[in-house]
This record gives sequence, C-alpha cells and structure tokens, in this order.
Amino acid sequence: MRVVAWVLVLACVALYSFDSFRAWLQEDVAPVNEERVAVTVFPEAMKNIRPIDNPDAYIRQRQEVARIQAQKVAEEEKIRLENERQAALAKAQEKPTLKPLPEAIQAQARAQSETDFASICLRTSILSQKALPAINRSLQSAGLLEAFQIESELSADRYVVFIVPSATRKGAEILARQIKKQGFASARVITEGPLHNAVQLGSFNSEQQAQTYLEESAKKLDMTALRVSRIIGKATGRVSLVFANLNEKQEQSLRRIAQQHGFKLASCY
Repeated sequence: MRVVAWVLVLACVALYSFDSFRAWLQEDVAPVNEERVAVTVFPEAMKNIRPIDNPDAYIRQRQEVARIQAQKVAEEEKIRLENERQAALAKAQEKPTLKPLPEAIQAQARAQSETDFASICLRTSILSQKALPAINRSLQSAGLLEAFQIESELSADRYVVFIVPSATRKGAEILARQIKKQGFASARVITEGPLHNAVQLGSFNSEQQAQTYLEESAKKLDMTALRVSRIIGKATGRVSLVFANLNEKQEQSLRRIAQQHGFKLASCY
C-alpha cells in the first residue's frame, strides 16, 4: 500500500508540472508580431498645446519681434561706437605734459600768463537800447559779444500813500470818487501790481514825505485804512554793459569801441 501511495503522489506531481511547463513554453515562443495595446506617452505634456488659429499673423508677429530686437541691438552698438569716439576725441584733445623750463624761462612765462589772464572789470556809461545793435556788431567783430552782461537802469523808487484795496474794481472806483469829493483831486484806482484795486492818494520820493502825508490825510478823512508802500523803480529802457575777467588785449579792444561809439568806461570796483 505504501508503494501504491508513492506512485500516485509522483503521478500527480508529474501531471501538474507538465501543465505548467507547457504554459511557459507557449508564452516564450509566442509570435513577435502579436498585436499589443498602444500606450499613451506623456499625456500630461500635451494638454497645454493649442493650435495656431492664424499662422500668417503669428509669423508676422514673430518677424516684428525679431525686427525690434535687431533694431535695439543696432542702437546699442551705435551708442557704444559714439562713446568710444567721444573718448578718443577727448583723449586727443588733452594737452601734453610740458617738461619743466629753466627758472628764467619759467619766470617769463608766469609774467606773460599773468598779463594774458589779468582779471579786469569795466562798466559802460548808461546806453540807450536803440544804440545797442550797432555796439553789438562792433563787440562781435572784436570777439567780446559774450564777455558782458546787461544791467537795466531802473527809475527811482517811489513811496505811495493808499487806501487798502477793495474787493472789486467797481468798489475801488466808487471809493476813489468819494475821496476826490473830499479834496484829494489826484486820488485814483491802482489797476496793476500787488496794490491792485487800492486807491492811491499820492506818490513821493522819500518815505518821510509819504509818512507825513499819510498822517495828514488820515486826520482829514478820519480813516485808519491808509498805508505807505515802497514801489520799486521800473525799467527806463536804458542799460549799462558790464565786462568782467578781461585781459589787457580785450581791454584795449573795448576802449577803441567805446571811443568809436561815444560811451565811457569805468572800473567795476
């Protein structure tokens, strides 16, 4: 019986082993052209890709971007070349370093330099603006057109006695008529400047005169709204020319021009 049992066990093992061996053999020798299921590669990478609606417009846009970039590069290159040119020009204009001169020659050079660059300042007498064009032509010929400054002559300052400004022009005119009836014949409305719409009673050369007139007028009118103000002189249409930092050569040229046009020169100091 034991022998029979072992025989049955070995038969079962052989049967099951043969089925497994046959399945493995069929899988290993399967034809290579067997159809297989296609696998999608990187599906996530394709989800943001969109078709181009208008290829011509897209091409023109890319060409315009390329043109702008090329233009920018060309401008930068132009600026770089211009900077190099300016640097080369500045270097070429640099004065060469001079070798030390002997003491005697150095002293003579210093004396000549002091003469050439002497600081001389001259002022002309009062000139009419009508005479300036002819004088300017002479100054231009002598190279002195840019060597002077113009100073306008102003009239003398005045001191004005006035009644404080009204809110409106009409109110100031009514007040001026009332003041005239009280004996101030010269009363008038000031129509410009910081005293606009004030009523002027009088104008004087000195502050003392104006103050005295204010006190008298305040008593006569019984008013406390009177004031004194200094009015800066106005341009008279006449000027003087100031020439600064002249050397002797320029001074001689300027004196010849002064003699030619009949004006006088005086030192600025």
